[in-house]
Amino acid sequence: MNAPPSLVPPDELIQDALGRLTEVSRSAGHGEWVPPAVPVCTARLRQAIDGAGLERGEALTVALLLAVECDASIARMIATVQAPVGGGRVLAGLAASLFAHEQVSAPGLWCSRAVAAGLVVWGDEPAPLPERTLSMPSWLAAALSGFTALPPGVSDLAQPRVILTAPAFGAAATQAKSLAHPVNGKKPLLVVRANCPAEGEAMACAVAEAAGLQPCSVTDASVPGLGTWLAVMGRMPVLHRSAAPGEPIDLTSLELFLTPITPPTSAGTFLWHSFVTPKTPGTNAPNSAATYELRALVPVPHKLAVKGSFEAKLRAAVLTGLLTEVGKAQAHADVFVATSGSDAFPIHARTDAHGRFTVKERISRTTTFLLDVPDQTVDCTGATTAPGGCLSTTISAAGGKRVRVVVPPAHG
Repeated sequence: MNAPPSLVPPDELIQDALGRLTEVSRSAGHGEWVPPAVPVCTARLRQAIDGAGLERGEALTVALLLAVECDASIARMIATVQAPVGGGRVLAGLAASLFAHEQVSAPGLWCSRAVAAGLVVWGDEPAPLPERTLSMPSWLAAALSGFTALPPGVSDLAQPRVILTAPAFGAAATQAKSLAHPVNGKKPLLVVRANCPAEGEAMACAVAEAAGLQPCSVTDASVPGLGTWLAVMGRMPVLHRSAAPGEPIDLTSLELFLTPITPPTSAGTFLWHSFVTPKTPGTNAPNSAATYELRALVPVPHKLAVKGSFEAKLRAAVLTGLLTEVGKAQAHADVFVATSGSDAFPIHARTDAHGRFTVKERISRTTTFLLDVPDQTVDCTGATTAPGGCLSTTISAAGGKRVRVVVPPAHG
């Protein structure tokens, strides 16, 4: 493990997350606690958050988990405010409470981009989601703190040195340029065929260095956060595969190295395609005749507008909303409405043909509602080149909303 020459404390996200924890600690009677300065590598932390496309609430959760891994006094305060239910690991319920203003919830964290990127790992306790622990892998915590710690299944290249010719270095530079540009929205994969492992590793190393990256050998693609670690550390994975003449090599595990794709920012409806080829039962050979297509639609902008009011006659909160995609109504979409601080199952509503919906819920006091529009799965439209057809189209989720409905004081 080695440290970089300089770190950049304090980080704004870390400060904000610890500020929320300080407020809770004071409410719990620990007003004397002062959060420590946590030195982290802000550039790497921001790269991880931006690469995963995290919203503010998820980013604050990641910052808090990083701080817990870096300073024992923070872990002890976490244990104190969570007593007697939890220990030094952050419970999902605590994260949801600290960052409720950013619409963080335990179910939302379960299916979040932070989890997909490996920045947040759930504990396997046999407990409800709010009482399960959240943590950050140690190798990611080290990386975001400015250090280098190799994840499990990752090592430095170990083959004997092979001297390459000048034309080989020129070819490596050409390949490095091609790897920097996605093809049809996908990251390219370079396969190096060589007479021996040392020769192949030397060529892969030359390509990585020409791309400004440091190569590393990867033997386990299932490690949480591996894609994020590779990105923030500027590493290029090198995998060794050996096969007999005519034997196919399975490369499906390479998808685990891809970091989440950042959605487009320009207006429009963006269509992504994926083609899946299943294996033939019994032989495991690719069954090309059964290849099918899956699609994803990402409308930009994708907006949820909500207004809340209190209807005194019914003693109920009335939430009215409009869901639009690229300025047009999104019809028949699911909308879930949860009450902040409640474990009750969310209310389910659907938009009408004009993209509108109304939810009424009896309340006795001022209440904050959290509204969420998840991914919508619909049938495919239009032709497909896949022999097995197009199975479904997923419309990406819209950003959630937080609405506070005030109950006026009773008169008389």
